[in-house]
Amino acid sequence: MRARNGRRNCRSWRFKGFTLIELLVVIAIIAVLIALLLPAVQQAREAARRSQCKNSLKQIGLALHNYHDVHKVLVYRAGGSLGQISGGDGRGAVSGFIQLLPYLEAVGLHTQIKQGGFGHPQWGPDLGSSYTGNAGVGYMEYFPPFAEELSILLCPTEPNPPTGWRALGQGSYRFSCGDTMDDNVEGNDMRGPFGRLSSTKFSDVSDGLSSTIALGERGLGSNTRPTAISSTGVWPQSDYADLALNPAQCLTVATFGVYNPGVRTFPIDWREGWASGWPAYGAVTIVLPPNAPSCGNTHDWDWGLWTVSSHHIQGANVLMCDGSVRFVNENIDTGNLTLPEVPSGPSPYGIWGALGSKDGNDY
Repeated sequence: MRARNGRRNCRSWRFKGFTLIELLVVIAIIAVLIALLLPAVQQAREAARRSQCKNSLKQIGLALHNYHDVHKVLVYRAGGSLGQISGGDGRGAVSGFIQLLPYLEAVGLHTQIKQGGFGHPQWGPDLGSSYTGNAGVGYMEYFPPFAEELSILLCPTEPNPPTGWRALGQGSYRFSCGDTMDDNVEGNDMRGPFGRLSSTKFSDVSDGLSSTIALGERGLGSNTRPTAISSTGVWPQSDYADLALNPAQCLTVATFGVYNPGVRTFPIDWREGWASGWPAYGAVTIVLPPNAPSCGNTHDWDWGLWTVSSHHIQGANVLMCDGSVRFVNENIDTGNLTLPEVPSGPSPYGIWGALGSKDGNDY
C-alpha cells in the first residue's frame, strides 16, 4: 500500500525507544531489587559461617570428651613447665589446646611441639611454656609450631585475617573460668571448669554438664581496631580487686561497642595465639553479657574480666560441657553486676553466671 503522496507508509514498523523517564524507572527498580537481595545474601552467608563455627566448637567438644575418656580428667587452661628454662621463666602458660591437638587431627603438630628444637631446646616432652623470655621481658618468642593456623580453632566470621604481634597462630575459642575474676590468671580453683595447672573431672561438674559452659568465643580483629569485641580495655584502678567487687564498672569503659577516648587498650590477638594459656588470650569469664567490654587489670598477663564476644549478630556461641553448642543472646539475664564475685554458692550474675559455674548449686 502506498501513501497518497506516492511514498511507502512506514508507520507500522517504526521502532519506538525508551524515554529517559522509563529508563530511570527501570534502573530504580533494579537498584531496589539489589538492595533487597543483598542483605538476604549476607544473612545466608553469615548463617553458613555461624553454622561452621558451631561445628568447630562441636569438634572441640568431642575432643574434650575423648581426652577425658583417656586421661580421666579435662585439659588444663594453662600449664606446662614451671621452672627456669633457657631464656626465661616457663611460667606454666601453654594452652590446653596443645593437649587436645592429637584429638583435633593435628598429631604431627603436637609431635613437633613435644620434640622441641627450632633453636629452642627448652621445648620438651613436658610441653614447655609459651613464654621463653625476650631480653628480660616475658614476650612469646617465635616458635614455628605456635605460628600454625588451625582452621578448626578460627571462626570464619572473623572480619579480617587476624595477625598477631608476632604472626602467631590465632584462635577464636577460649576456656571458661566461670564467674571467677580475681586471680583468674594464677588461681587453679576456678568456678568454671578450667584453671591454671589444674584439671577438672566431669564428675566435679555437679551443676550438670548440659548447664555448664566449657568454652566460649572471643572475636578477633586488627591491631588498630579498639572495639569491645576485639580488644581489652586496661582497667585504670590501682586497687586490683576493685573490678571483682563491682564488675558493672567495666561496662562504662565503652560506648556503643567502642572503647571511650583515653581508655588504653590491647587487642586480643596482640601478642598471644591459640598456644597461650594466659586468660587475656586463652580464657573467657562468664560475667558480663556477650559482646560487652573486656577489662584487664593493668596488664595483659594479669587477671581480668574477659568477656565472651563474636562478630555474629547479637550474640556468641558457647560450648557446654556435654558437647552441645548454644548461641547466647546479648540480652541474657546477668543478675546484679554491681555485686562482688562469690567463692562458692549460686552466682550473683543471673542465668549467665549460673551457666559459668560448675558447682554453684545454681540448678
